[in-house]
Amino acid sequence: MVIFCHVTAPLDGPISLASNLGHLAVGLFFFCSGYGLIYNYFRRDDYLNQFFMRRFIPILIPWWCANVMFVLTDIFVYHQQLSGIEIFKKVSGIEFVCRPHWFIVTLLILYIAFYILGKLIANKSHMTILLIAFCIVYDIVVLIKNDWWGGTTLPFALGVILAAVNEKRLAVIFRKYKIFLSSVTAVFLISIFYYAVLRWHLPVFIKSVYYGAGLLSECFFPIVVFAIFMKIKIKSPLAKFLGMCSYEIYLIHQLVIDYANLFFQEGYLQVFLIPVTLLISILGGYLFYQIMQKIVPKLSNKSNFKRRTIMKRMAVISAGFVPVPAVEGGGRRGPDYAVN
Repeated sequence: MVIFCHVTAPLDGPISLASNLGHLAVGLFFFCSGYGLIYNYFRRDDYLNQFFMRRFIPILIPWWCANVMFVLTDIFVYHQQLSGIEIFKKVSGIEFVCRPHWFIVTLLILYIAFYILGKLIANKSHMTILLIAFCIVYDIVVLIKNDWWGGTTLPFALGVILAAVNEKRLAVIFRKYKIFLSSVTAVFLISIFYYAVLRWHLPVFIKSVYYGAGLLSECFFPIVVFAIFMKIKIKSPLAKFLGMCSYEIYLIHQLVIDYANLFFQEGYLQVFLIPVTLLISILGGYLFYQIMQKIVPKLSNKSNFKRRTIMKRMAVISAGFVPVPAVEGGGRRGPDYAVN
């Protein structure tokens, strides 16, 4: 969904409507991340042990490797003159090479907040409340700093809340399942219809309503998916395959779009842009995933204390030095998120 959003952003016609749907996939991922963290945290007393290695290494190493590919493209394809310091900043993530990578830094910040709060606060319920408060404050800072609603962590907070709710309270939803599902679906459909379609046909553009519709659709989409999967179990080999290498696909898809745009610039060739980009992104992401599987386990080895210490420090540096969330001016690639 994210690839489809980014590849259709510069296109004209009805197909460009897909460029308004990428935030739904981001919201779903944040929701699942928050849910998974708190679900395991409440059920495993040792969950914070080795947390940095289990969570950060699989995020950082592929990201840095993808950044190397972007930098090499900048130097050898776009003929940019980069100093050693600029190359270091781009590869480490201190300076973005790709706008969509804001998502990675936001996730790192959330993981660091979770880890610090978990270490400082013994009461898991109190820790969860503070983590939710952190998400809200973070979103307020992002909105004020960038005048942009995107990069929201509210779906992450919703995942945290649902994971922290005990089974008895969830049973209430099951008893009124049809009402719950129809209600959240209605809110989602109304908000996404305004955000993606209706706002373009209204005589007056109201930024606050636009922001609100975007937030509602991003937050309610994962709730709708969650509600559906409460009753329906779907086993799909394709979904399993894409889920396995989805992070690597996300990392390189904008690079694939860059190259595809070089080859399919002519109008009659643009019909091939979307299928070729999707296919190469998936195949390239899978190959990238396989390479990372040879590297990441070695770096996350429990016995390698020195490497673990270095990776912890690099994680904090990468998350700490990047502007929040570094969307505005943060990397030239990717769709422009500014509101016109």
